[in-house]
Amino acid sequence: MSQSIVFAQSPVERALPDPLRLLQDTASITGGSMATDEGFREDNTKILRDRIAQAERRGNLRVSGMLHVRYGGLFLRNGAVDSAAFHFETAVKAFSTAGMPRGEALAHTGIGLARERTGDVTGARAAYTAALGRARDLGDQPTVALLNALIMRTYENETGSHAKALPFAREAFLSTPANAACALATRARHYGELLLALERDAEALPVLKKSLEHVNTCGDRLQKAEILRDLGILSYRSGRYEEALRYFEKSQQADPKLPALRLMRDSYLKLYAGSRIAQDSNRSQYYSRLYRLFKDSVEQLLNSRMLSPDSFTRELAEKSRVLELIERPTALEGRALSTDQLAYNQQLTEAELERLKTEEALARMSQEKMQDKVADNEREEKIRELERQQALQELELSKKALRESRQRQLINLLLAGVVLIIAFLGFLTYRFRVNKKAHLKLDRAYSELKRTHQQLKATQEQLVHSEKMASLGQMTAGIAHEIQNPLNFVNNFAESSTELLEELRQAGSKEEQEELLSDLQINLGKIVHHGKRADGIVKSMLQHSRGGDPVKSMVQLNKLAEEYLHLAYHGMRAKDPGFNCRLEKQLDPALPEVPAVPQEIGRVFLNLLNNAFYAVGERLERVRSTDEVYHPEVRVSTVSLSRYVALSVGDNGTGIPASVRERIFEPFFTTKATGQGTGLGLSISYDIVKAHGGEMKVETEEGRGTLFTLLLPIA
Repeated sequence: MSQSIVFAQSPVERALPDPLRLLQDTASITGGSMATDEGFREDNTKILRDRIAQAERRGNLRVSGMLHVRYGGLFLRNGAVDSAAFHFETAVKAFSTAGMPRGEALAHTGIGLARERTGDVTGARAAYTAALGRARDLGDQPTVALLNALIMRTYENETGSHAKALPFAREAFLSTPANAACALATRARHYGELLLALERDAEALPVLKKSLEHVNTCGDRLQKAEILRDLGILSYRSGRYEEALRYFEKSQQADPKLPALRLMRDSYLKLYAGSRIAQDSNRSQYYSRLYRLFKDSVEQLLNSRMLSPDSFTRELAEKSRVLELIERPTALEGRALSTDQLAYNQQLTEAELERLKTEEALARMSQEKMQDKVADNEREEKIRELERQQALQELELSKKALRESRQRQLINLLLAGVVLIIAFLGFLTYRFRVNKKAHLKLDRAYSELKRTHQQLKATQEQLVHSEKMASLGQMTAGIAHEIQNPLNFVNNFAESSTELLEELRQAGSKEEQEELLSDLQINLGKIVHHGKRADGIVKSMLQHSRGGDPVKSMVQLNKLAEEYLHLAYHGMRAKDPGFNCRLEKQLDPALPEVPAVPQEIGRVFLNLLNNAFYAVGERLERVRSTDEVYHPEVRVSTVSLSRYVALSVGDNGTGIPASVRERIFEPFFTTKATGQGTGLGLSISYDIVKAHGGEMKVETEEGRGTLFTLLLPIA
């Protein structure tokens, strides 16, 4: 009974176009590019679903079919065979309605691949056949070749299916493009091996030689070894043993593996038997020596490969395949030799083999010195043989025990691995639960922290607003106090003018009237002068306290410093009418203008000046109960440096203690008594100067005074 042939793929054949890759290669048709080797990524499948729905809404069957093919390819690549088959069948319907035979061929190919994955070779063959019909109608020869190869593959595991697979192998070979050398070599080899299996050696020879020509072009060394082996088998079956040996030797050089050595060994045995029949002693000795050499090589290689289960399995499969091709049926042998002659040759070969064994035994016996001890030697030989057999049995038992020990070790290792995996999964589960609880705690803590931060932010905004309102109150008090003087003058001169008008009404002489009118004119002029002075104070303060978004402009720091110095001083006197302080100004007349927001820089000046007046006021309170002579003094100076303008505010007040000097710019930190400061003045001032690209420095000595210096960039 004929056996089945398994057509193993060579490395070059694996590099040929993959039907599954053809299913995925639809980006140019669907209008977009998408990775196909990344598996079921959610974005990929979602994009495909959305595109399919869009195409079906528009009634675009062409695009819908290609998208279903692409979706089916994704499912097939990831093992979801039923889902893949559904999408391929949907694509067939869409392409059939749209009249697209090329798309139908592609979708039928996908169905065949899905069916083949499930072991349904009959269904796969039917789908491939349907696709083949469409490809033939289109005249697409590369696809025709590929589909014939796929159909041939469905027969590889069926007994007695060589004749059914042969026409498909032939068409696959003939339809392959002439420039695809590696594909031609593979398909010609498959076709030739089927012819060998069907005992059509005369037809197989030119096909296999053509396959050898193509494989020499593409340079596939492993496939070349298989083709040379097939040609050697063909010569061996035809009785051309020397020619078979040449092919086997070339195959062995291309791929050193066991079947070629075994075939060479058997060929030397055939040549040895033939030379014995021809009574050619020289050739028989030569072939006998080579047979022994290859017999030992085969046994040594077999023992080494028995140590590897994978190699042993491959050797068994390859041996079965080679035996099927090399065994000639009785009918074929009958065409060359008669039954009696075959039996004679077989008996002669066996006799020669037995003679070789006898010669080996005699060679060992010839080493004995005394001929009269042959019987004893035979008994000793039997004992040795028994011992050898016992040793072999012990060796077999040892090998068996070793195999069982290895199997037990393997089972123990597998069990240990399973236990470790379960323990690891348990550990991961435990860690996941612990992390989940920790994340929940962190989420709650984060929510609480966020809520606290929002409350702190609201409180900070309220405090900043309070600080702004306090500064506004101080500035308003200063404005009111400073404007009081011109208003007093206006009131006084207005009352004096009223009295002059009354005297003018009662004047008797013209000279007296002229004198009164002159005094009245002087009073009115002074009223106008002091009114304009008050107006100027109000306009200046309004200009520096305008709201809205802060906008930088070129600012004269000398003018700004002088205005806020008087404003802060009058604000202090408004709170304490008995307060007096010496004001010292050293303003650089060549001071350039600097880009700044006037309201913000004015606020910084006001904070520093208020702190200076507070410090000298505190020291003044301390020395009132002592004999110390103290004259309060606040200094304001400006000077132009290379790239900066420096503005200094100094006092001879209480100074800042060294223990808190590093904290004076921290928010909410203050050295003032409770209720007299928010601790935001210097912090806000520091941030304003930094926002202008400047720098704020402080020099202080406790009990002697403090000097704050602002450095603002000129440009």
